[in-house]
Amino acid sequence: MDFISFFKKVNASSVFDYLPDGLVLTDFSGKVLFSNSYAQKLMGLNDGDNIAEVLDVNLSMIESLIDNKVQSVFKVTKDDGEAYVEVSAAKVEDEAKFVITVRNVTQTHKFMKKMLVETESSKKVNRDKNSFLVKIANELKSPLHSIDGFSKALLEGLGGEITEKQNKYLNIINKNSHELLFLIDKVVEQSRLEAGLYEWDFKHLDIVNLMQSVIRPYKDELEQKSIELSVDIEGVVKRTCFADETALKCVFDTLMDLAVKSTYLGNIQVELFHPTLEAVAQQDIEVSETATEKSFIQFSISDSGSGMSDTEKAYIFDPYYQIESGNKKNVAKSLALAIDKALIKNMRGKIWVESAAMQGSKFSFIIPTERIAV
Repeated sequence: MDFISFFKKVNASSVFDYLPDGLVLTDFSGKVLFSNSYAQKLMGLNDGDNIAEVLDVNLSMIESLIDNKVQSVFKVTKDDGEAYVEVSAAKVEDEAKFVITVRNVTQTHKFMKKMLVETESSKKVNRDKNSFLVKIANELKSPLHSIDGFSKALLEGLGGEITEKQNKYLNIINKNSHELLFLIDKVVEQSRLEAGLYEWDFKHLDIVNLMQSVIRPYKDELEQKSIELSVDIEGVVKRTCFADETALKCVFDTLMDLAVKSTYLGNIQVELFHPTLEAVAQQDIEVSETATEKSFIQFSISDSGSGMSDTEKAYIFDPYYQIESGNKKNVAKSLALAIDKALIKNMRGKIWVESAAMQGSKFSFIIPTERIAV
């Protein structure tokens, strides 16, 4: 079938000119043999033009659309401005011709371009905001450290004897300043992570020693509350882990602190072991073909505290969810856990929680023990 003869026989104004897209017929050199009025208006086409020159591309690019069965967007420059067109093509092998359709996507392209510009601008504003927060928070920490330090010194009698009423007030000042310092520290850490300012330092470390160094300072508090602590490291065959020591210590400390504060009676159980590769995969952690069960390590800490509701559990790692509640402790807790989640994620791991109201909580995380790329 001769397409040129077909086009000439058909009343173009009644068929092709009513198509919602542009239609162009060219030979294999790209020379335009036919185009409907929509294509002519959209692209400024005339018979005899070369489609590759109009689209400002090599003809091979149009042929690649045919070979790969895809569409692509090209910019067309005309006397009255520019337009963006989505092009698809097909070959008419018997007649050595290309059938090309063009769709006007100028508004969509401009909208997407505007959205990308606004997104990049928003990211920059967010980075600048986080950098500002880090600087301001650091400025606030200096006077708070003084309040915390001097109130503690007065409580220890370094300023002389104090009355019972003064002791009570100083304890309140010291406690609140300490909690506020903790909250500011978490705001700074979260802002650093969001702004990409966190300085990673991966190295080989003994994860058992690191975990035990975090647990040790809590022993006095555990004894005062009569909480039994059990630590099980029997499942650890490979103690060496390639990770960021500061980040890992932060996660250990947060989870230990939460367990101690949530538990008033009963016990806390800490486990460190190598999970099965199946258990690793269930947490959507990438497992390489060469991985063994020593390639990952899991930390779990269970407490017999009050646990949490399904709603709290669903948002426990959201840094901003608790802000609306107005509870300062919950805000600090959410920030701390959000930071842990980000740190573990950057170490190519996963953190999660299992809990039910009045049944305690169990926080766990898995990380690779081998060298990774961040």
